[in-house]
Amino acid sequence: MKNKRLHHRAILLLLLLLVLSFAIGLRITRLNGSYLATEDCYGYPQKPIEWNGLKIELIGAEIVDGEAFLQEYNIDRESIFSDSLSEKYALFHISVTKVSDSPLLTYYRFDYCGAEKDGWRNLVSPEIFESLNPLAKKPSQLSVGETEELAMAIGLHKDAFRNTEWSNLSTSDISLVMSVYPQKVILQSS
Repeated sequence: MKNKRLHHRAILLLLLLLVLSFAIGLRITRLNGSYLATEDCYGYPQKPIEWNGLKIELIGAEIVDGEAFLQEYNIDRESIFSDSLSEKYALFHISVTKVSDSPLLTYYRFDYCGAEKDGWRNLVSPEIFESLNPLAKKPSQLSVGETEELAMAIGLHKDAFRNTEWSNLSTSDISLVMSVYPQKVILQSS
């Protein structure tokens, strides 16, 4: 009698685990359908990227002297936590248009971007981002059809380049990399 009860409980527990596993598997399958695997999206001037309810376009890019840049935008070098030793800055101008509502927009922030060249990365300083874009909104705060123009400055260090590259550095050597969950958006000036 005791063995029979244990046997029934074991079968009941096994069925419960099977139903629970099926429910979890179904949920994971649905989530995977909603959240696609990461891919790289490339955008160029006049070729915007549309993803996740946003249209992102590179308007322009330039390399500027570090000291002149900080003076022009009235940025105190000591206030820059993450990138105070930059000798030059890559300044990217982008426009972001919200083309549709998307629940994933809450997972995207503009200030976590970087330049990539031959494997190196340099994050956009939140302090500089805020100085350049004091009225910037989060993508989830934009209305459908609303466009926002933003500037992003990425600090460049001489030791990340060979001497010949550093003296002839141009925006074609650098791309702006942004994370728009789950995509990696890469904007190149040429």
